[in-house]
Amino acid sequence: KSKTMLDESKTLLAETRAHLKESKERSDSEKASEVHVLEQRLSRSQKLSEDRQEKCSHLEVQLNKLWQEMEGGVQRKERDQRAANDKELELCTDLEHTRNMLRETEIQLKESKELGWTRWENERRGLE
Repeated sequence: KSKTMLDESKTLLAETRAHLKESKERSDSEKASEVHVLEQRLSRSQKLSEDRQEKCSHLEVQLNKLWQEMEGGVQRKERDQRAANDKELELCTDLEHTRNMLRETEIQLKESKELGWTRWENERRGLE
């Protein structure tokens, strides 16, 4: 009877060991599978992070270009405005000069007419 119990115990122990070994192998396999899944997720996450970083860098370059273009546009506008102001001042100065010359010409014309009229009158009187 005790030999039978011993045999049953050995059989039960062997079955338990086999079950534990199978459970451990399954657990190791599941762990390996889980590790593999986690590694894939990490790889995808790193790839997404790299892609986002690349896109951010690209957007930063574009933003810097736009900023420089905007600054250049503002500088061009200011330069063009200064040039327009200078041209306007030049034209106003030319206009004032032209007006002064016109006044002088009108005065000279008037004096010339008066002088001519006076000469003509003097000549006419001399003929009478």
